[in-house]
Amino acid sequence: FPFFRGRLLELPITIPDDLAIRCLHGDDAAAIAGVQTAKLAWIKTRNGLALSLTHPERWISLTKHSFDAYRTLVETIAQDATAWTALPRDVESWWRTRHGML
Repeated sequence: FPFFRGRLLELPITIPDDLAIRCLHGDDAAAIAGVQTAKLAWIKTRNGLALSLTHPERWISLTKHSFDAYRTLVETIAQDATAWTALPRDVESWWRTRHGML
């Protein structure tokens, strides 16, 4: 869940990032996607925030394996009619309103 550090709202990265998973599973796109989508499902059961970090470096996220895993994650989210896909500023506004801070 997001949390405040003073007036600053922290949106935590909650989906394991591509590089960390690759360190454990190598170039196995199915294993990478499996870890990420399992965490996504867990977060959903708690009505939490799913925030993913994708590295822009060509040797990390733009490999075929990482891109295939990322595609699986995005497609999983896109197929979920209950998911709210929002920009960070929209999440911040909603969270501040929820906590009466606007």
